[in-house]
Amino acid sequence: MKNVDFIKQNHPDSIIAEGFDAAIVGYDAGSGIVIYNYDLCVDILIESGLSLDEAHEHMEYNVVGSKYGDLTPIFMHPFTYQLKHSHAGKHERTHHHLH
Repeated sequence: MKNVDFIKQNHPDSIIAEGFDAAIVGYDAGSGIVIYNYDLCVDILIESGLSLDEAHEHMEYNVVGSKYGDLTPIFMHPFTYQLKHSHAGKHERTHHHLH
């Protein structure tokens, strides 16, 4: 079962951010609020044709900045995942481990 299908079935009142299903990393056990990996959302936007700057701007103004009440999704910045960008404008994922 896909993450989004699990949430829809078990937390039907939760708000799903359209187009970011692959970036769902969990949900709040108490409320069912969906939790997204912000960096994976940026990756999805870049893969859809936006530049890195456009993707970050879209996330900040159209996604993170949108509020839908108590069940507004969370877009978190994980400590174990960061987006590293080269001078050529390409991006690659790097993983950082906490000590």
